[in-house]
Amino acid sequence: MYPNEETLLIEPFKSIWERDITSGKNQALRELKYIEFSASKMRSNPYSEYPDDVRKEILMKELFDKKWKEDALIKQAIERIETFQQDGSATYRYWRSACSAAEQVNDFLTTFDLKERTEKNTPVYKPADIISAITKTGDIVKALNAMRESVEQELVESNEKTRANNEVGAFEDPPK
Repeated sequence: MYPNEETLLIEPFKSIWERDITSGKNQALRELKYIEFSASKMRSNPYSEYPDDVRKEILMKELFDKKWKEDALIKQAIERIETFQQDGSATYRYWRSACSAAEQVNDFLTTFDLKERTEKNTPVYKPADIISAITKTGDIVKALNAMRESVEQELVESNEKTRANNEVGAFEDPPK
């Protein structure tokens, strides 16, 4: 499966494609997979639920030998996809911020210590506050999933425009 030709007209994707001079373009294809799976927040990305650092580590192991590292073009391409997503969805930035905050809450819930005390030997964390935070995690997950669905819908809709920037009709196929 090859990238569409419009993608290969855009830098840095064009340079990544052209620097692989082999006939099969295997290295370029692996790098483009890495870029897409590293940056895409679409539900179709099987790696989208992983935290950024873990996702990249998994992808490096699956796609490359141990010598391969992200270079400047790869980093630019990831930034470019993230920019496309931000510009294509009004709620994307808010969703990313909410995900970051949720990760911080998750980190807190896995690292707090109920035995921790202040200088006056009072508990730093009250059990009731921790229980409240835990019970609200379901609401956080639901809210994040709802925001994600909005982001995906906006991204899909922004991709389903014709070349003349007209909306695609209900019974039409999006442009290829």
